[in-house]
Amino acid sequence: MQRGSNGDGGDGSRAPGRGRAGWQMAAAVALVALVALIIAGVIAVARAGGGSGASERAVSAVPRDATAAPAAGPLDTATPAPAAAPASAPSPAAGASATPTPALAATPAPAASASATPTASPDAGALTVPAQLGTGETIALRLRAPGAVSATVQFRGASYPLITLGEEFGAVLGVPLEAALGPAQLTVSALDGAGGAPQRWTAAYEVVDRGREVDHVALTDEVAAVLTPDASARESALRVTQFARSDPAPAWAGRFQVPIPGVVSSGFGVGRSYNNGPVGGFHGGLDLAADAGTTVLAPAAGRVSWVGAMPIRGLSVIVDHGAGVQSGYHHLGAAFVTVGQAVAPGQPLGLVGSSGFATGPHLHWEVTIWGVNVDPSAWTATGFLR
Repeated sequence: MQRGSNGDGGDGSRAPGRGRAGWQMAAAVALVALVALIIAGVIAVARAGGGSGASERAVSAVPRDATAAPAAGPLDTATPAPAAAPASAPSPAAGASATPTPALAATPAPAASASATPTASPDAGALTVPAQLGTGETIALRLRAPGAVSATVQFRGASYPLITLGEEFGAVLGVPLEAALGPAQLTVSALDGAGGAPQRWTAAYEVVDRGREVDHVALTDEVAAVLTPDASARESALRVTQFARSDPAPAWAGRFQVPIPGVVSSGFGVGRSYNNGPVGGFHGGLDLAADAGTTVLAPAAGRVSWVGAMPIRGLSVIVDHGAGVQSGYHHLGAAFVTVGQAVAPGQPLGLVGSSGFATGPHLHWEVTIWGVNVDPSAWTATGFLR
């Protein structure tokens, strides 16, 4: 009887077959296991590499914190987008004020500062000159020139100094009786103490005729004999000497006094016709009628600059009042003062007479500015400069 069995038996006839089959199965299992291990290793390696790349891609996708420390790598050199430019550095198109024109700040226009042009046109209002001047009239100039130490005026072809009057400069000038009528001008220059370029002012004025009258004088042959060309030439030479110098500072204060009481017998600037002849000149002073021996008084303070006899004006005294201003007393009968003597207002100078070219006792009173005869009556009405 055969024992049934579906596995290994104990009989020897079937043992060798069953041994090969077991080995083959074991080998197959081992091979499957080896393949499984290899596949697992490949998968593990693949997973390790893929994870690293994913992590780096995630970091690069997140914007960097501007305050974080930079990390090494290609991203540190990436050029930021234009929109990321800081607001403190706008593009030139952001506004004109962001890019001021260098020339405006570096080279200001000369008019922006008075110190940049020290010789620019001075203030036109600093110089005061009358618009119209009559022949024989006195001009009073005033100049404001801060910082200046001296000033001069160019007038009718000659130069005259201005005097200091507090914070201003001033001068008096005379328009000659024979001056041409019409427009004219004068120029004033001022110098500072630092030796800089002088400042200059030019003022225009007009010389006008005041419409003076004509005196008709009757002369005897004896009186007419005094008025000769030789006498005129000698007197002219004396007058050049008399007016060559003047004390620099004005000695007068305020208006002049009338030197004698009396009636004006011949006014200043009138034309003179002798014995009905043509007008031969202008009267250069005031004739004051008075009795012989009347005391002549100084009209203002000054210094006696000349005493003596003149061919036409007779015995004369001249007082220098400073700043070019002098007064003359002519046809005297006597003189009480000497050259160089200081005189005060009201001090006796001499006596009325009729010496020289005179038709009778009277005082011929003159006021001159740098030798130019001006109207004395203006000086009794106005205190020029003082």
